[in-house]
This record gives sequence, C-alpha cells and structure tokens, in this order.
Amino acid sequence: MQALFEGTLFLNENGCVAGRTLDGYEVGMLFPQGSHFESGDGLLIQSEDHQLALDVPVALGGGFTSLDEGRLSDVPDGCKYEETFMVQTFGTAGSYITPSHSPN
Repeated sequence: MQALFEGTLFLNENGCVAGRTLDGYEVGMLFPQGSHFESGDGLLIQSEDHQLALDVPVALGGGFTSLDEGRLSDVPDGCKYEETFMVQTFGTAGSYITPSHSPN
C-alpha cells in the first residue's frame, strides 16, 4: 500500500476529518489507531508524534481503500466516502515520503 495524499484536511458537515486533494477531490481520512484531536490555537489532529492542522497543506503516505473492500465497517456512516485514504506516514506538502523517511 503505497500512495501519496497531497492536499488539506477539513471537517465535513458531520464533523468528520476528510481530505481535499489539490484538484478539489474529497476523500475520507483514516488515521492510525490512537490518533485524536488536540485543542490549542486551532483544532489539531495528534497522530503518533505528529500534529496536523486543518486547512494547511499536508503530504501523507498510505493507501486508498473503498467502501466495497469492507475495511470501513467501524467508521460512522457520516464519515464514509466512496474512497478513503488510510494514513501511514506523515510529511509536509512538496516533501518526498517513503515508509523509512517521514519528514516533519
């Protein structure tokens, strides 16, 4: 599973984190287990040692899954998209990401 998501994160109308690609396509986002929201100057997503802000360009490594693959059974209905990106590595927009190199 090696794909790159480049775009921004946002909260959809149901309060779920979703991603908007550089060309405007919206996908669901599935972060590693243990990820959670933090408050501060704005809402942040804390995942492993990384904090991701909404509406800020990000580059995330991982892969896409779809509803018919059955991996989203625990995801609330309002958070399900036809395609969902499963996040595995973290970076910033324009950076090169591999599983062994995850820039901050």
